[in-house]
Amino acid sequence: MHNLLTTTIQPHNLLMQISLASIWDSVWPYLLMVAGFSAIVFVHELGHFMVAKWAGVKVEQFAIGFGKEIIGFTKGETRYSFNMLPLGGYVKMLGQEDFDDKSEELKFNDDPRSFVNKPVGHRMAIVSAGVIMNIIFAGLLFMTVFMIGMETMATRVGLVEPDSPAHRAGIVSGDKILEINGERILEWQGVSMAVTLAPPHEPVDFLLERENGEREHLMVTPDYRRPDSTRQPRRQIIGVIPGVTREIVAIGAEVSKDKPTSPRIGDTIV
Repeated sequence: MHNLLTTTIQPHNLLMQISLASIWDSVWPYLLMVAGFSAIVFVHELGHFMVAKWAGVKVEQFAIGFGKEIIGFTKGETRYSFNMLPLGGYVKMLGQEDFDDKSEELKFNDDPRSFVNKPVGHRMAIVSAGVIMNIIFAGLLFMTVFMIGMETMATRVGLVEPDSPAHRAGIVSGDKILEINGERILEWQGVSMAVTLAPPHEPVDFLLERENGEREHLMVTPDYRRPDSTRQPRRQIIGVIPGVTREIVAIGAEVSKDKPTSPRIGDTIV
C-alpha cells in the first residue's frame, strides 16, 4: 500500500538538488550586485537625460550597459536600449562627441539643440545631474529601508559560557538584554559594541528581562580575552551567545574532538 505520509527521494536527485542550491547560493550575490549596479547607473543616466531634455538638448540615445543591444525601442527622437554588458551606461546627446572633422563640429555648433550650443549654466546642470540624482536616490533608499525596517538579531541570550563574567553575574539563557549602562539596546550588535567600548575592568550595568517577564539589574565586569567560542581577536567580552546563530558554540560528549573532520567550536554552518 502506498504511504501518503512519506516520499522517496533518489540519491542522485537529492545530490542534484543540493548542487543546484549550492550553485544558486554562489551566483545569487553576483546577480544581485549586477542588478544593484545597473540600478545606480540607470538613476545616474536618468539625471543627465532629464536635465538634457529640460535644457532643450536633442538626446539621440539613452542606454544602460555597453556592447550589443539586447532589447530596445525608439520613441520620438530617442533610442532607449538595454545592452549586453550592464556595467555602465550613457546618454548620447547631439554634439557631445569629439570631432575629427571640424566641418562637422561647426554644423553641430550651429544647431540650436546641440549640447555645445547651450549656455554654460545649462551644460553644467546636465553634467552635474547624474551625481545629484545618485545622492537623491541614496537618500530615498535610506529612508525607505528605515521606514520598512530591517531584520536583525534580537538581544535574547541563547547560551552563557561556563565560568564567564555573565555566568558569574547570574545571566542565564533566555534573558533579554534591554539596556547597558542606561542605553537602550535594540539588536545584538549593540550588545557587542556596548561591551567592547565599556571602560576597561569596570562593572557594566545590564538591565535584563527574564523569561517570566520580570526585570532585573545585574553588574557584569567583562574579561579582556579572546572569546572561547570564536576565532575573533582579544577584546572585552562577557561570554554570551545570541539566541540565533549559525556558529557552533558547544559540542556534545559523543563527538570526538581529536578527529580532524569533527565539528569544532567556532565553526560556522554554511
